[in-house]
Amino acid sequence: MSSLEESCPTENQNNSVDPDFEQEMVFQREPVPLLNLLAAGALLAVLAAWILPNYMRGRSRRSLLACQSNLKNIGAGLKVYSTDWEGKYPPQGREIEALVPKYLKVMPECPTGGLDAYTISSEPNGPYNTGGFTDYYHVQCSTASHVSANLPKNYPQYDGISGLISY
Repeated sequence: MSSLEESCPTENQNNSVDPDFEQEMVFQREPVPLLNLLAAGALLAVLAAWILPNYMRGRSRRSLLACQSNLKNIGAGLKVYSTDWEGKYPPQGREIEALVPKYLKVMPECPTGGLDAYTISSEPNGPYNTGGFTDYYHVQCSTASHVSANLPKNYPQYDGISGLISY
């Protein structure tokens, strides 16, 4: 017999597998210590506490940006309406309904405030009309739904003079 055959522990003289060797090959898993599980749980808790507030802030910021975009679209629709109607704006109380579908494709909806969130004022004595312009409008989100983005009630706002009014 060669030295290679003698050193092989898996075979005996008649080329059969040693049953004791198969039992040695079965790996026994050590149980995970409780301290390791607690450390992994604490790490996951810290990561969740760090990521979750940032996710919520980002979510409120996205809804605020969508609301501001809606205000700009309403403002653009009001400008085109005013051009078509010789400087006049839609009747008070029905402004947004008069803009859909000719001037706006769909009824704008605040992501957090819903369909009735926007109010429009087309009176010359509006809050930011310091120049006394007669061709003036003011649009605002009338809900307190953007408080999570650190804005007071009735913000964001948009008007025909300043555009998007920042707080």
